[in-house]
Amino acid sequence: MRGIILIISILLCLSFDLKTNTIKSVFVVKLNYHIKWSKTIGKRFVIAVTGNKEIYNRIKEFLPERFKGREASVLFINNLKVIEEIPEIDVVYIGKESRIKFTKPNIVTFSDYESNQPIFLFYFERNKLKFDVNLKHAKSQGIAVNSRVLTLANKIYR
Repeated sequence: MRGIILIISILLCLSFDLKTNTIKSVFVVKLNYHIKWSKTIGKRFVIAVTGNKEIYNRIKEFLPERFKGREASVLFINNLKVIEEIPEIDVVYIGKESRIKFTKPNIVTFSDYESNQPIFLFYFERNKLKFDVNLKHAKSQGIAVNSRVLTLANKIYR
C-alpha cells in the first residue's frame, strides 16, 4: 500500500511540474505580444532558454513560425555567458539560479529566481503561479511593458 501511495505521489508531482512548465511557457510566449523593444535586432525573433529543457520543449510547441512580422525560433543554451555573444536574442528564460547580469540592452528576461534579476519573476503563492514585473530593470534594458500586463502582475517594482 505504501508503494502505491509513493508512486501516486511521484506521478502527481510530475504532473504538477509538467503543468507548471506548460503555464510558464505560455506566459513567456504570450507576454511578449505586450512588450515593445526600443529597437529590433534582426530578422528573427529569438527566445533563448537555459536551465530547463522542458520549458524549451514547451516554448517550441507554442511559439508561432512568425512573431511580430519576424521569423521566430527558440534556442536551448547551456552556458549563459554565450547569450551575450548571440546577436539576435530578444528573450531569455533562465531556468536555473545564476548571478549573470546581462549588459546587452533589449533582452526581456524571465526566471524563477530573484537573484537573476529578471524583468518577469515567476513564483507560486497559495498554489497559483504568479509573476512580478521589474519595470526599473525593463526601462534600463530599453523594454516597455504594456499596462495590461502590469494589471496581471502581482507586484510591480518601479
